[in-house]
This record gives sequence, C-alpha cells and structure tokens, in this order.
Amino acid sequence: MPSISAAGIGSGLDINSLVDQLVAAERQPLANRLNLKELRAEAQLSAFGKLKSALAAFRDAVEVASGAQGFGQRLASSDREDLVTATAATGAPIGSFPVEVIRLASAHRLASEAYQDGDAVVGNGTLTFTVGEQSMDVVLAPGSDTLADLRNGINLAEDNPGITATIVNAVDGAHLVISSNATGGANEITVTRSGANGPLRNFVRDLTEQSAAVDAEMLVDGFTVTSPDNEVSGAVEGITFSLQNAAPGETVQIRLSEDFDTAKVSVEQFVEAWNTLQDTFRELTAYDATSGLSGQLLGDSLTRNLSSALRREASVVLGAGDLRMLAEIGVETTVEGDLKLDAARLDEALAAEFDAVGDLFGGADGIGTRIDTLLKPYLESGGQLASREESLREELDTIEDRRAALDARMDSVRRRYARQFSAMDELVAQLNSTGNFLLQQLGSLGG
Repeated sequence: MPSISAAGIGSGLDINSLVDQLVAAERQPLANRLNLKELRAEAQLSAFGKLKSALAAFRDAVEVASGAQGFGQRLASSDREDLVTATAATGAPIGSFPVEVIRLASAHRLASEAYQDGDAVVGNGTLTFTVGEQSMDVVLAPGSDTLADLRNGINLAEDNPGITATIVNAVDGAHLVISSNATGGANEITVTRSGANGPLRNFVRDLTEQSAAVDAEMLVDGFTVTSPDNEVSGAVEGITFSLQNAAPGETVQIRLSEDFDTAKVSVEQFVEAWNTLQDTFRELTAYDATSGLSGQLLGDSLTRNLSSALRREASVVLGAGDLRMLAEIGVETTVEGDLKLDAARLDEALAAEFDAVGDLFGGADGIGTRIDTLLKPYLESGGQLASREESLREELDTIEDRRAALDARMDSVRRRYARQFSAMDELVAQLNSTGNFLLQQLGSLGG
C-alpha cells in the first residue's frame, strides 16, 4: 500500500507557508524596482504625450497667425446690397470696383395651352425635350396619355436633361409648365414631336414662352461681363458677385478691405496658445520643495532645451521688415515667460501697418516661420518627441519581459525551497522515529 505524506508532517512546520514567505521576501525588492521603473516610464510617456499635444495646438495657432487665414482674409462690402453683394477670397486685391447690374440670369420656362384638368388627355406619341446637347424622349401611349402622365414622364425620366414639369391650375384651366433647372442662354428648352395623334399634334405649336433663357449681364469698371447664373466669379480675381436685382444705369461700389477683426483674433489666439504651452512646461518641470514632488519631465534635457529656444524666439529681433519685434505690436514677454497683449497697441499697429504686422508673423524671417522651423524636428514623424516616446515604449516592453523572467525565476526558487524543506521534513521524521525507538529500548532496560 503506498505511503501517504504531506509537507510538514515530520517536523510539524507549515512548510508551504514558509516557502511562500521566503519566495515573497526574495521577490519583493526585484519586483519593486520593476514597478518603480514602470511607473516612471508610464508617467514620462504620458507627459511627453501631453507636451506633444500642447505643442501641436500651439503650432496650429502659429500657422493661423502666420498664414492667409490670419492676415489674408478680406471683407467685401456693397453700397447697394439690394442690387449686388460680393464675397472675397483669401488674398483678394484691396480696392474699390464700380459695378452695374444690367440683367439677371433667368431660366427658360414654357407653358402649354389650358386643359380641363390634369386628367385631360393630350394624345399619344413621342415628345423629345432637349437642353443644350442633352435630350430625352417621353412616349405617351393610349390609356396613359393625360397631362399628369406627361408631367410624370418628364420628371421621372432617368435621362432627364435638367427640366422640371409642373401642372398649374389657373382660372382658365390646367397648364403644364416646363422649366429648365439651370439659368442661362445655354439651357434653353426645345420640344419636338413625332408620331403624334390627336391633341398632341398641337402641343408643341401651342407652347408659349413664360421666361426666356438669358445670361446675367453686368458692367465691372465699365467692362461687360456675362454669366449663365447670378453668381459671377472670375470677373475680378478673388471676388464673387451675387446679383440680386437688375438696375441698368445705376452704379454700385464694391469695396474690398483687410479683415482687421480676423487678424486681431489670430494674434490673440497665438498669445493664448503660447501661454497654454508655457503652463504645460511649468506643470511638467515643476518642483515643490515642501512636498518634494516634481513634474515628470523635471531635468529632462529635451524639454528644457525646447522651452529655452521658444522663449528666445518670443523676444528675438528680426533682421528685416518695418516691424521687427512682437513688443512693437503690443505683445510683450513677462518675467514668468508668458506673453501679455496690449489690445490698444495691437489695434494701432493693425490700422497703421497691417501688412507689416502680417509680415512680422508670416514673412520669410517672421516669428511664425522661425517657430515652425524650430518645432518641426520635434513634431514631425520620427522626430525627437516621437523617438523619445518610442524609447519609453521599448523600456516598458523590456520591463514586461523582465517581469516574466522574474516570475520564471521565482517558480524555480519556489521548487528549490520546497525540495529543501521536504528533505528536512523527512530527516526530522527519521530522527523522531529513531528517538522514539531508543526511548522505548531504554525504557525496557530500566524495567
């Protein structure tokens, strides 16, 4: 019969508990070091992510202030918006343009003779509708040749060339009105018939023109301009005219000016984004002497060098241009490294030297250009921040590998301790057995 054994029977010790305690004591310092390294790496990875996000937001604000979005916007005004309005594209030339609306563009509309109602029979046959170079045939067969059938045949045709049919119920009866969906002379509707029987033979002949297909016409600086619709673009570079009403002989002034408000907002957003970035730098590199707590990137050379380089750019004196420093437009650097905006001085600079303010940010050697050049190696794919993040991720992977190796090592240590204690337990059991035997023998001798 096989013997039954359990750890600790021979010695009376809780061997499993002893093994657990010894393994835990040996594992703890190694595990603690790995956990600490992991926490630091994860904290730094999060910190670099926060820094990169703040830098990207700042770069976006710089791009707006130094690009056409900030100083290239234009405002277009009309002294007769009931006749014509205008919108200006980015970078449109500043100036004033006299315009005159001679004629609005209109869509071609044809109307049929009066019928009793929509169920009136118009006859059977084929009608061909053409707009420009596109055409379609509508076939009216006996039993499906009412005015409503013709309307539906036009509107539901897959090859409809751009026309819409509507039944208008007037005092004298129901009229089929056929309208071009687009304005302009090129969109005139022509209707021909073939194989027509009954009233349909007269359908084409009796069509009347309700509205002619004509192009819009206007004068810009005295030059004639036409357009198939009432949105006229290309007559003046960067400007789109919206014609509202025709007024031959009446001149309207269209004026284009700089968009001061948008430019000012772009500078304000630049200052705000700068200060937000400085808050991020301070948070990530802070040190509290009382608590001993520090930011995750305190002492990090990349962060320190980047912060210092940006601060130098905020107070740099540019080599060319009418304006050479941010301070000249009311943007000054505080002792803490933030930017402070004097709105009144900015307004004065924009009013007096709008283009120079734009060049200060977006010129070839402008603040925006310099900062973009500075940030590029940090933010680009494979750049310094991305490399630092990748290095931290590799460190975390290494920590996981070392933790797995530690688990394997501790399993080996556990088995070694278990063997040693089992051997000791067996030895104690043998000694106890021998002692008991000797005591029995001595006891018998004494008797």
